[in-house]
Amino acid sequence: YEVGAKALMLEGRLQAEAALFYSQYEDIQDSDPSRQLLGSVVVIVNPGEAEMQGIEWSAQLNVSEQFSVGFNGHYMDTEFVKVSTVSNNVIGDPINYVPKYSVAFNTKFDFEGPLDSAGFTALDYNVQGGSVEIISINSRAESDTLTHLNMRLGLNWESFTAELFGRNLTNESD
Repeated sequence: YEVGAKALMLEGRLQAEAALFYSQYEDIQDSDPSRQLLGSVVVIVNPGEAEMQGIEWSAQLNVSEQFSVGFNGHYMDTEFVKVSTVSNNVIGDPINYVPKYSVAFNTKFDFEGPLDSAGFTALDYNVQGGSVEIISINSRAESDTLTHLNMRLGLNWESFTAELFGRNLTNESD
């Protein structure tokens, strides 16, 4: 189930979206780390039934014809509500590898570049909350929160683009 809204405001300069959602999964599929074959072959099991609920949002504002800023993200709660006999999960466990939240901020600035090009700079900053991996009934691994800072500088011509970019400028490990 999902309910949401989209809006275009400020003479089209602000676009905003938000949605609330609720999902039920029967026979959800998941990998089972405790049953890996030969150390690298992943075994897929049906650990049971799960529910997922949350909110997601985004907003983009064109401050001027050259400059825009944006913000988006989600918050999600997942849990198993029924588990099968082949499962390492117990009722109430979260779904593997699903981060509880994420947020992202972005900016873009367009300018007149050299040699009749259209130039741009873009910066985005992303934060993703940790997630859980249920390894066995008594063992779980939790990932850390990840943050990434990315930057791009580029020039566009009619059929050619040159771009300099840096990804993960904070050198965060995945």
